[in-house]
Amino acid sequence: MNQKSEIVNNAWNLMKQGNYKDALPILETSLNEDLSQNYFLASLLLDCYNKLGLYQKAIALGEELCSKENCWASIKQSYAWSLYFAYFKNSATLSPEEAIPILDKMALITDCNKKVNPLSLSIFSYLSQNKQITPELTIQLLDMLKFDLLDDKPVQLKKNGKTLASPKERFICYYTKALYMEKNYSRCIACCKRALELSSNSKRQTTFNDAQNKATTNADSNQAALFISSDNLIWIKRRLALSLYYLGEYDQAEEIMEQIIKKKKDWFLFYELSQIVYKKNEPEKALSYAAIASSTFGDAEMKIHLWDFLYQLLVETKNYPQAVKVLSLSAAIRFQKGWNISPSQKQELAKYNLIPEKLPPFKGILNELKPWFAEISYAENERLTGYIANLLPHNKAGFINSGKKSYYFKVSSCLFSPEFIVPNTKVSFIPESSYDPKKQKDSVIAVNIKRIE
Repeated sequence: MNQKSEIVNNAWNLMKQGNYKDALPILETSLNEDLSQNYFLASLLLDCYNKLGLYQKAIALGEELCSKENCWASIKQSYAWSLYFAYFKNSATLSPEEAIPILDKMALITDCNKKVNPLSLSIFSYLSQNKQITPELTIQLLDMLKFDLLDDKPVQLKKNGKTLASPKERFICYYTKALYMEKNYSRCIACCKRALELSSNSKRQTTFNDAQNKATTNADSNQAALFISSDNLIWIKRRLALSLYYLGEYDQAEEIMEQIIKKKKDWFLFYELSQIVYKKNEPEKALSYAAIASSTFGDAEMKIHLWDFLYQLLVETKNYPQAVKVLSLSAAIRFQKGWNISPSQKQELAKYNLIPEKLPPFKGILNELKPWFAEISYAENERLTGYIANLLPHNKAGFINSGKKSYYFKVSSCLFSPEFIVPNTKVSFIPESSYDPKKQKDSVIAVNIKRIE
């Protein structure tokens, strides 16, 4: 072994022991100017720079090495990792104009056949840390990746033990959201449906092929379903339902949204379902869902568009006293929050001699409306009677016995004073379809609970 080989071997042994600090000066001293004749030595130095966090030095060396003819693939991969660590891992603050050329460069040198690679990590990091990226740019970045080659296993974080969605799941969530935000509803529908197929135990393998907007199928009954979290499945289904709604497929949209509200009870979901059934010329049913949205937890200010829609429904269904109250609520929120009141709304206010400046606090108006919201929410549903059997230890939920059945309920669904939410209190309630996440099956819960005096 000549002297130079011995020096390089010493550096290599130091690196294998994790002693990159002592290996670095040996490698820097030994490297000749003609890098193309010393790819092994150069690759060791590049790795050393990355391990020591000297990313700008690594980038300068990597740039020079990759410009050489017949540069090693391993060196290109190390250079791509340098770019990831320097610009995307911890602080992806580059502007799109700065980030795209770097990502384009990484796309040329990254081995995407490896499930964990610097290009995919860089793109996901950039998307997660930059909330203002346009849907168009999101799609452009994701199209750099090959979906089929992404890892389908959730990511376990070593520091805090948390589990993140797999790269495939993250791809699907970003992609379908971008398509929906871009109002590309037809393609959003296709991609959402393919995502749901991937997550089911279908007897076929469906490949999520976004760039061409089509799916290829291969007979493979043993293909494991792609895990997508229950929360992300809900948002995918929501995008599917709303895309169908905007394309006039109201029946399909309603069916999917009804599946969603079994599992998730956010006010805006009931509002969206109300809009869907209204398009089916069912104003009374739409009014019921809008009333549920109105009484479901959420700040009154955030529901401003719901109030406008509810006013329209109330006028159409000839509920004029409540319509005036809801119009007052909407106007009071806008005036008291310093928001603009449109000319058309001013005209509606003038019909009832309502002056925004003279309206009472909007929270007071809302409190006056709450009993009516509760009454109309389930007006067409049959009420059952029973009694509170028990409360759970946290006193936020419990069970109601009715006949031979027991119904889970939340304390927030009780429409009477908390002092009476105790065992043996007689109540009437509406049985509502729901979903039990622990048992992973459909269930029926008690809502709109009233005390029987």
